[in-house]
Amino acid sequence: MRSWHKTRENYPDKEISLGTSSKRMRFLALLGLILGAIGGITAYLVVHLIGLISNLALLHRVGFNLPNLDNFHPNWILIPVALAGSLIVVALAQWCPIIRGHGIPESLEAILFRQSRISPRSALAKPISSAIAMGTGGPFGAEGPIIVTGASIGSLIGQLIPVSPAERRILLATGAAAGMAGGICHSNCRGDPGI
Repeated sequence: MRSWHKTRENYPDKEISLGTSSKRMRFLALLGLILGAIGGITAYLVVHLIGLISNLALLHRVGFNLPNLDNFHPNWILIPVALAGSLIVVALAQWCPIIRGHGIPESLEAILFRQSRISPRSALAKPISSAIAMGTGGPFGAEGPIIVTGASIGSLIGQLIPVSPAERRILLATGAAAGMAGGICHSNCRGDPGI
């Protein structure tokens, strides 16, 4: 009878499992708590960066909250603002090509092909490029960039601290979940239908 159970001995080149050390699990749980806080802060910062850019680019005022655009009547100025925003995003995409996609597939690609390693550039470039694109009139949502930013931070922490690829995957997923929770909490706490 054939055994489908994969063991470390049968696959020496594969990643190690999480193990059963309670000390190690407490350490990962602590990292999860830290990532949860960082994810919430990241969601707050990204949404307020979108608010700042929207206020500056569209309403020509300084403000960090997402503006109410119910009474916004666009004029010809919106065209150069949108073009400038798109040129800045293209320049950022040249600097960090991973920001070209939605972000979630790129995170999955990192998990599957790069041992859950995401470059530090993407943790910086994705939220900035998304905030610029949305703040200058782009028809995008903030949830994807917030999730990817949380995943990037989780991956970066997993690259700075000596962890196995399996543990880095958990940190990446924890960061993504923290970003998602932070983005949803921000919109629900404000009473918005969505970000």
